[in-house]
Amino acid sequence: MNGVRRACFVLFAVSLLLAVTPGRGRPQAMSVDPQSLVGSWVGTWTETGRRALTGPYFLKIEKVEGDQVFGTGELRGRRVTVPPFRVTGTLSGKSLTYGTRVRTEMTVEGDRMTGKTTGANDDVTITLTKEK
Repeated sequence: MNGVRRACFVLFAVSLLLAVTPGRGRPQAMSVDPQSLVGSWVGTWTETGRRALTGPYFLKIEKVEGDQVFGTGELRGRRVTVPPFRVTGTLSGKSLTYGTRVRTEMTVEGDRMTGKTTGANDDVTITLTKEK
């Protein structure tokens, strides 16, 4: 019985090790160099609701401290005026989130960011490119 107990223990230990170790076939979220975010990002926003509004979107990231991102944002449109706003966000892997009442979730891929804003009247998609 001692050999069976030992075999069960070994099997359990191997199973536990495999459960907590990242697998080769499992996709891993790559992290973004936080300092690569600093600078000006420009692009467009598009409302996905019935009004189908669109316009330019500006995001200036001034500094990154740990996982905290600080900057300003602004969006314009033909029938929409949003004054410049402060951005205080969180970077986790490739995901940048900011806002409370109106929440923005962006995915960073090199010099591009794509994402959406929820919590306004209609959802808004955003595509940004970092200025050189």
